[in-house]
Amino acid sequence: MLDEVVDEMVQIYGGYGFIEDYPAARAYRDARINRLYEGTNEINRLVIAGQVLRRASTGRIPLLDAARRAAAALDAAPDDGPAPLPALGTSEERLARAKTGVLACLGRVIDRAVNLDECQEVLGWLSDLMIEVFAVESGVLRARQGAGTPRGGLMMEIARDAVAELGPSLERLAARILSAIEEDPLLSRDLAGMRALLGGGPPNTLAARRAIADQVLEAGGYGLGLPPA
Repeated sequence: MLDEVVDEMVQIYGGYGFIEDYPAARAYRDARINRLYEGTNEINRLVIAGQVLRRASTGRIPLLDAARRAAAALDAAPDDGPAPLPALGTSEERLARAKTGVLACLGRVIDRAVNLDECQEVLGWLSDLMIEVFAVESGVLRARQGAGTPRGGLMMEIARDAVAELGPSLERLAARILSAIEEDPLLSRDLAGMRALLGGGPPNTLAARRAIADQVLEAGGYGLGLPPA
């Protein structure tokens, strides 16, 4: 996310983004190290899902049964298309469905006895699923913590927009995983089940993002820092 933000910052500054007199140049340069130190992004992505599965296999976290139950829910995919999700404001429901989707992918990988040492791409995609949900839920919790502060409304608008984008993003990652380990007709069934679980097509976030932009412009900046506890 930092890389995305500083890249957009340079884009907004235009040519000035490369001149050291302006803040974009240093921010853009400094952001790059975050994908290298403490281990590269690629190695850490393998570690995340690998650690979760190892701890689950030894019983340190109660994950295996939950993952298998979530995967079994994909078998009951409706034939008439995905069921609609509740309204955008129900972020908790969307997050719960997102977590179930991650568990379902884990369950399918476990059921198919995928050799993840030989299929590290799948391991990386599982980590991406976990990272997406963790990041969005962290934003929601942060916004909830900021309720009642001057910028609390803006924080919640941003969090809701992130939640709205979560389903389509997870669906794309889940499709990669399922396509790597399943074949038709089971693949088609699982993809339909995942679509039903996560809510189907992309959300219309234009109005939400314009409302966010209006609040930011009015305030003269994001100003999302919370006061000390």
